Amino acid sequence: MKFLSPVKFEKDNMNRIRFVVNYVIAPVFFLLFIACLVLIGVFMSIDEQKYTPLAIILFCFLGLLSVLFLLSVPFVRNREIEIELSKYNFEDEFPQDKKEYKFLVENNDLIVLNEFGAQLREEFFWYNHMKLSVVTARALNRIVIAIVLEIEDSDPVTIPFNSMSLHMIDQFNLRIENREVLDYIVKNKRSAFKQIYLYGKIKTLE
Repeated sequence: MKFLSPVKFEKDNMNRIRFVVNYVIAPVFFLLFIACLVLIGVFMSIDEQKYTPLAIILFCFLGLLSVLFLLSVPFVRNREIEIELSKYNFEDEFPQDKKEYKFLVENNDLIVLNEFGAQLREEFFWYNHMKLSVVTARALNRIVIAIVLEIEDSDPVTIPFNSMSLHMIDQFNLRIENREVLDYIVKNKRSAFKQIYLYGKIKTLE
């Protein structure tokens, strides 16, 4: 079914807590909300004076549901940020220098970087013919951080943002176009992740 395709995609790619909120808790909340309003309308149309106390109780119940739903928002947000924080482990020092670093990129291609440039699909690209930058984004409430290599006469290549790539950048003294973003993420991980979660970028640096 066409409807199930995006739902399945989100189930496979969202954090589980976000999927449960979006596809279980939120629909149940709105169904209960509508059901209570319908019941209030029905009872009040039958006998307004007799069912006024029941209507008040139902309105209080709706208010309580709304408060609980709103209170869950920061809890879910903080839980998602904690989950994303655990996925990016770049604080650990990389054990040693290497002559070359290998990363699996798009289409299962392998890019090999050394102190002079990058080897990709049997072509070699010098660093003075490429730009390196850090990109951040939020997709399905998940945090995305990566290093993008913009290579002349070739498609951009994305490598992971992790302890190995960071060590490589320092070892080869590679120029990062937006170095301030990299430094902020490394030095202020929790704050950076919260901003990326909310805005898709490091808003503090604007």
